[in-house]
Amino acid sequence: MKKFFGILFGAFLFVVFGDSSSLQGQNPPAPQPVPDNICEPMKEYDPGMCLSAGDGDPQGSLDSRIPVIFIHGMNPKEVAGSPDLSVWDGLGRHLYLSRWFQEQYKMYFLVYLSNVQSQTIRDMGLTFRSLIERMDQADPAFRGKPLVIVGYSMGGLIARSYMQEFRRGSGERNGERVLRLITLGTPHHGSPFANGSARDYKAGLEVFFLHQFVDGGLFSDIRWDMDNRYDLHWDNYDGMFDYGSFPENSIWMDWLNSGDTFENKIVAYGGKITQFGQIRDCVFGAEGSACFAAIMNQALGISQSDGFVPLKSALFDPCLNCVATRIYEGYDHSEIARGKPHFPWESEPLFEDIANDLQSLVAFVPSPTPTPVPAPTPPPTPGRCVETPISFGQLIRGSLTDTDCTAPLRCFLKGGHLSIGTKIKRYTFQGSVGQEVLVLMVAGAFIPGGLSAPLLRLLRPDGSLLTGNGGDPGTTNSTPTIRVRLPSSGMYTIEVTTAECDARGNYNLRVD
Repeated sequence: MKKFFGILFGAFLFVVFGDSSSLQGQNPPAPQPVPDNICEPMKEYDPGMCLSAGDGDPQGSLDSRIPVIFIHGMNPKEVAGSPDLSVWDGLGRHLYLSRWFQEQYKMYFLVYLSNVQSQTIRDMGLTFRSLIERMDQADPAFRGKPLVIVGYSMGGLIARSYMQEFRRGSGERNGERVLRLITLGTPHHGSPFANGSARDYKAGLEVFFLHQFVDGGLFSDIRWDMDNRYDLHWDNYDGMFDYGSFPENSIWMDWLNSGDTFENKIVAYGGKITQFGQIRDCVFGAEGSACFAAIMNQALGISQSDGFVPLKSALFDPCLNCVATRIYEGYDHSEIARGKPHFPWESEPLFEDIANDLQSLVAFVPSPTPTPVPAPTPPPTPGRCVETPISFGQLIRGSLTDTDCTAPLRCFLKGGHLSIGTKIKRYTFQGSVGQEVLVLMVAGAFIPGGLSAPLLRLLRPDGSLLTGNGGDPGTTNSTPTIRVRLPSSGMYTIEVTTAECDARGNYNLRVD
């Protein structure tokens, strides 16, 4: 099995990258030594999951770059389901040919078998955690680095499950280390196709088509009560199914979507098929995704989907704190990762958007330079906090220090006692009614001397609070983000502060 994984992954890298000298028009530098594939068993399969730094990868050593980990989806037709790494062909080529990507990122791939008996998605998340820890030990350049993850379909759920788990020997969850999670067609609320009797009862007279084309075609040998299909049961956040009569809810999915879901680190992409015809077209050979979308519409009342995942699930509805949600009209469940066949991979709009999401993060990850210099500010006016103008797209490297003004906000002293009065810095920008604004902050362990428990607040032109994000006491790694549509025109104020009264430290701030 290990030989199979090695051959499969080596072939994938050759297909995606080919000869790097032909891609770049010049001979590449000699590759630096990198750790071999790090693998873990899954039940009787050894290996069952591997984290590859790139066996034969032309990118060389990690050095100061950011690790970006790509996680493929499940194989719904096999037990155990072999990995399909071809899903990354187009996106991999698109990214690798960008000089900024080569300079700032290094690709890693999580490769795994799906539908292994008694191996839930949570088990996979724990195995992923183990592989990350082993890569930390194997590569000093990887150790403690902030991670970016791109997850397709179930791969996004494996990433989220990893993020929810605690680091071994620490009270901090793995999600604190993740700088951004980009999900492509991920069923954040599950997929109703994965259910059994509850789904059939909802479908009524259309149940024949579910059994014929979904159970007998899409899932083939994967029954509704088998891992990993059971993990994908609808979480019923919208009351779609009668779980009182048919208790099919996935306890794992309920756990995943409760409490802090790290949604402020998620960019969610969803596909939406607009022309899918009628169920009867399935009988006469309608294309797979169009057939599935028609069944989901007529049998289950879900009119917007990519053929497998409802759009509201892919976008993690309502996801009020997501960094962004992006809808791709006309893209089915495969195309939301592979791109459209008629678009060359160099100009695929989907790949361009993903590249932009990755490129926007670069400014927020520290380069191997000295501690950032605080943004220059004029001398404070007595009794009033200084307000520094900030432009859209401008990066400010600032610090919260003892000399900053004190705001009458609640904060926590050491020992957990509540108090009033915390240090604060203010930045202003001119906004227009209806304008979408994204405010991003990076602090904590992501930058040298980072501010702990960072808190972002956005004030309306009249000085009242519009929204805020962050401010969890004890948090060392944090990237609070505010995404909002401005309700009126005027001068808005961004407040950078902390939930810990005595906290001081550095931060990076940008508004887009």
